[in-house]
Amino acid sequence: MAGLASVLLVSMTGTSFAKTYRVKARPNDTWKKVHTYIGKGDSVVWKNPDSEQHDLSAYSGKWKISRQLPPGAKFKKKFRKKGTYGYRCVIHSGIVGGKCQGMCGFVHVL
Repeated sequence: MAGLASVLLVSMTGTSFAKTYRVKARPNDTWKKVHTYIGKGDSVVWKNPDSEQHDLSAYSGKWKISRQLPPGAKFKKKFRKKGTYGYRCVIHSGIVGGKCQGMCGFVHVL
């Protein structure tokens, strides 16, 4: 009975638990999950299981990020505000006409 009361209390107060989503660099110079949809307070972990160098750089949205992702590296970021955050691997992408082409992705915080 006490367990049920706890579950009801948590659901009534709107309390939720943050989740972590994963994005992986692929050997064909793409991200596995080009679009990642998350909630406020959730995190994304970018991982490079590939044998070549990648990086993670912001190119749209109200955020700044620039991290190297050597083989085996990972990077975690918690998102606190709604919005769309574009990122890319500068080594394997380019901006043409204001749009990212190549190894590009988006985090959509709902």
